[in-house]
Amino acid sequence: MDYSTVLGLVVGAACLAAGAFWGGNAPSGIWDAPAALLVLGGTLAATMVAYPFSVIKTIPRLVALAFRRQTFELGHDVEQLVALSDAARRGGLLSLESSVTGSDPFLRKGVMLIVDGSDPRMVRAVMETELHALALRHQVGAEVLRTMGGLAPAFGLVGTVMGLMRLLSGLDRLEALGPAMASALMSTLYGCVLAYLVLLPMAKKLRHISGMEYRRKELVLEGLLAIQDGENPRLIRDRLNAFLARSQVKAPSAGG
Repeated sequence: MDYSTVLGLVVGAACLAAGAFWGGNAPSGIWDAPAALLVLGGTLAATMVAYPFSVIKTIPRLVALAFRRQTFELGHDVEQLVALSDAARRGGLLSLESSVTGSDPFLRKGVMLIVDGSDPRMVRAVMETELHALALRHQVGAEVLRTMGGLAPAFGLVGTVMGLMRLLSGLDRLEALGPAMASALMSTLYGCVLAYLVLLPMAKKLRHISGMEYRRKELVLEGLLAIQDGENPRLIRDRLNAFLARSQVKAPSAGG
């Protein structure tokens, strides 16, 4: 589990609760079921209008992905590619097939293309096509949550307008104006919280995860092409270390 997502939501909820109860407000003062239904239902309905059902049904998976811990050990990938380079220099490119059993599918696909004797330009073209398809899939996922984040405040405003219309129709009861105004603004509060605490931050996290995965696969592709070209393992390590942050760079072993 990605604890930063959970911690962020908990801290955000705590701050909202502290703001709501500051001054002794009752719990009923921050809960309005019709406003919550309007914002949640309206946001989901408009999203269903905007996207086909094949995309809509992925929303739970996208939300779950924001809570899942994602680790990208690029330093480990560099060392694995350097080890493959060593194996290729000792036993030839054909020996790589047995070295990637159970490995990442993207790495395994690239190795199989090399083992099959594909031209380097063909290897790059095939692997970059897969990279492009990956980026498009991830872009759609983040775009869905970003769209919902834009819709939620709009439906909050719709709820506020409807509440103000009810308020104005009852101006003869002055004692009810205060509670009616608070209720009218509640849907705007819900819309803003849903958008700016939940949906838009999750869309940002999905874009970050997608960017890291894309970067990792770029590293793998560059390493495989260098192996196919017969480059020295030390040079391959130096080239691939450019993908890493300074703190991730590992010193080569005495034997490497």
